[in-house]
Amino acid sequence: MPVDRTRFLRVSGTQIVDGNGTPLLIRGIGLAGWLLMENWITGFPGHEEGQETSVRHVLGPDLTRVFYDRFIEHFFTAADAEFLASIGINVVRLPFHYKFFESDDAPFQIKPEGFRHLDRLIEQCARHGIYTMLDLHAVPGYQNQDWHSDNPTHVAHFWRHPHFQDRVVNLWRALAEHYRDEPYVLGYNPLNEPADPTAERVGPYYRRLVEAIREVDPDHIIFLDGNRYAMDFHFFGEPTPNVVYAPHDYPPPGFMPGARYPGTFQLMHVTAPRRAATPPSRSRRTTGTRRPSRRASWSAPSTCARPARPSWSASSTPSSTATTS
Repeated sequence: MPVDRTRFLRVSGTQIVDGNGTPLLIRGIGLAGWLLMENWITGFPGHEEGQETSVRHVLGPDLTRVFYDRFIEHFFTAADAEFLASIGINVVRLPFHYKFFESDDAPFQIKPEGFRHLDRLIEQCARHGIYTMLDLHAVPGYQNQDWHSDNPTHVAHFWRHPHFQDRVVNLWRALAEHYRDEPYVLGYNPLNEPADPTAERVGPYYRRLVEAIREVDPDHIIFLDGNRYAMDFHFFGEPTPNVVYAPHDYPPPGFMPGARYPGTFQLMHVTAPRRAATPPSRSRRTTGTRRPSRRASWSAPSTCARPARPSWSASSTPSSTATTS
């Protein structure tokens, strides 16, 4: 049965809109700690790979497999989707690890069972009118130097080795083909917080990724993080259709230990009106370009719709600025 493509959300001017052209005010959360476990969320030191190694050392391989299978199965249920809808959430950003879809021992071979957990969450959320954004949080070779890409080496090998880059292109082509007809997928966030030390490879690689996705899925929105942990957008210039910027702005209240909101941080009183009037420079770079942008990573309800226009060059002129909220 043909899919009604008008049901997909899309970018229109400065807004994300539905099939009728009605702007969508996003109230989102990040479902972190599930398909990629982070120490400060799940409650363990180090990174996911090290934690799994420690558990395997204590429990052995069989019980470790049972433990993680149960953890993944029960972390998010239909009751959770119902609760999120009851408090007004309409978008879930889902971070996930590449290992669910591909093994380092068998590169380029997509594991069909990897779709099972994503399919379940998307279906449960869709029943309550909640959209899902797919966020590839950890890639082969690590796209950044920190724990949240499950990186034990503190070196972003991904940017040095075309083999890793090729595997991610292959993975996103498979993901886009699988979800191309799913209207309750808000869109694709193909790399979380990339950090290329040279700042020369992110733009060209994004062009390659977007082209690969568009070969199989012309409709879903693509959300692009800037370089240096989604803070540097200088290489974006001319627009690409149906693409949204994703700056990551971490306000100290809510993230820093002991920081209160509203409250004072570094001798500055922090309130919502003040933050709206004085956005960080990294966020200002994503505005004034007649494309939406999304603030991330979500950990509490938030809103978005702001423009962005990628050009894929490594050294293009920064776009003009405007006020963000």
